[in-house]
Amino acid sequence: MFQRVALPLLLLLGLSSCLNVGILHMHGLDEFYNAPDHLSFQKYIQEHSNLTVHLIDAFNGRRPSLTRLSMQVPEILEQVKEIAAQYDAVIAVGYSQGGIVWRGMIEAWDDHNVDTFISIASPQHGIAGPPPLVKDMVPFIDNFARTPTFYRFVYSKQGQRLAPLNYYLDPNHYDRYLKYSDFFPRLKKEKSTDSTLR
Repeated sequence: MFQRVALPLLLLLGLSSCLNVGILHMHGLDEFYNAPDHLSFQKYIQEHSNLTVHLIDAFNGRRPSLTRLSMQVPEILEQVKEIAAQYDAVIAVGYSQGGIVWRGMIEAWDDHNVDTFISIASPQHGIAGPPPLVKDMVPFIDNFARTPTFYRFVYSKQGQRLAPLNYYLDPNHYDRYLKYSDFFPRLKKEKSTDSTLR
């Protein structure tokens, strides 16, 4: 899968011949930074270019990756800033939930050196039902999500503790989304921004 993405990425990288550029890659929900697909992506880019690919080692596996995004973003951002400081410019690659994390980091990072942001299979407009991975993680969630009261759980303090529900956007309950969901509406500039993303 990543080789199909990697080839256009290499074509995009004409800027790397005169600048010191690195690629920073953030994995998705319920994944590890060193999963075979991510290692394959890293190997392919590094074999076919002069670029270094950094796989971000943070919030790996099921339980840590479920941590609310308002906690993940600032913690990962500190690690990313240290890596990015080595480069004139960085290319940010986020896979699945990693794309949402990257978007949050870019918004929170005032003086970033991100030249290009590539979001692969990331729900940048939100989700309106449980993604297939969450269905595998919580077997009853699909049936629960079909109940007329599921949105009450999503837009509650308990629901908002789970990262995938931080970008849950139920169009039938948009008012509750704006009122109770904090991370995603601020990221999408649907709510005024404060220190939540910073």
